[in-house]
Amino acid sequence: MNQETTSQRYASPLDASNGLEDARPSLSAILEDAASSRLFLMTTLGAVTGQIPALAAGGVLQDPRVVVTVGLTVIAGVGAFLAAIEETHLDHERGRWVFTATMALSVTVNVSAAGAGALLAHWASFDHLRYFAAAALIVIAYEIARDQTITLPRGVPAPAFVIVLGLLVEAIV
Repeated sequence: MNQETTSQRYASPLDASNGLEDARPSLSAILEDAASSRLFLMTTLGAVTGQIPALAAGGVLQDPRVVVTVGLTVIAGVGAFLAAIEETHLDHERGRWVFTATMALSVTVNVSAAGAGALLAHWASFDHLRYFAAAALIVIAYEIARDQTITLPRGVPAPAFVIVLGLLVEAIV
């Protein structure tokens, strides 16, 4: 694993004209930080737990604007943005770039999850999946309350297992 420091990671070569460093971070570093941020985790929670796909499959989320509104405000909630303020330094250029990239990735994931849910609605009914989505949220709430993650053998996260189990039940029933 590469053990570079933050200043090495984001520094560009010296500007020959004035000797100052260009503080513009690389795109790959920005995307890596965005995808590993708590804000990204919280704003894509609805997509990962299956809430966004289930709502789209039920016909509730048909417009991408509604998907973004529900995914980033209703499901993610204020806590996501409090985490962003705590985590990123918006007064620095790098922090603003990471915040912007995080939001762009979050919007993409939520809209893609809604599209996948709408496509799945044509192939199967989701009468029971909402119960499994609720169970997955309960597991996530328990994990947050206990400040520990629940993993099954081979490192499978418990919420993902619950959603996959719900999909299998839907396929069988």
